[in-house]
Amino acid sequence: MGMGWCRADTDPKKTYDLLTQYFEKGTATSNYELLRELVNIRRGSFDKMASFQERINYLRQRLENSPMKQGKEAYLWCALQAIEKEYTDLYNRAVVKMQAGTLEWGDLIAEFRQLAVTEAS
Repeated sequence: MGMGWCRADTDPKKTYDLLTQYFEKGTATSNYELLRELVNIRRGSFDKMASFQERINYLRQRLENSPMKQGKEAYLWCALQAIEKEYTDLYNRAVVKMQAGTLEWGDLIAEFRQLAVTEAS
C-alpha cells in the first residue's frame, strides 16, 4: 500500500505493474550489494564450477542493466581474481591476455565452462 496500491483497484495490470516495478528495482542499495558481491566473489565459495559460473554471469548481467555498470576490464578482473587461487594456470594465461588487450568475457567464460564440464565428468 505504501507504493500506491489500492485494494479497490480492479485493474490487475496496474497491480502487476506495481509489483514488477517493486521487485525489479529492489532496495536502494541492491545494485551496490551486487557490485560488492562481484568484487568479493571467489570460486572456493561454491561447491561446483558450474554454480560459480552461473552466479558470476548473473551478477554481470544485472550490473550491466544498472547505474553500477562497469567497464569490460572491471568485470574481467573481478572474474580473474575470483579464480586466482584455485586455477593459477588459467589465471596466469588470462592475465597475459588481459595485458595484451585480447581477453574477452566470452573467452573467459568458455574456459570456465570447460572447467565445469571437466569437473562434472
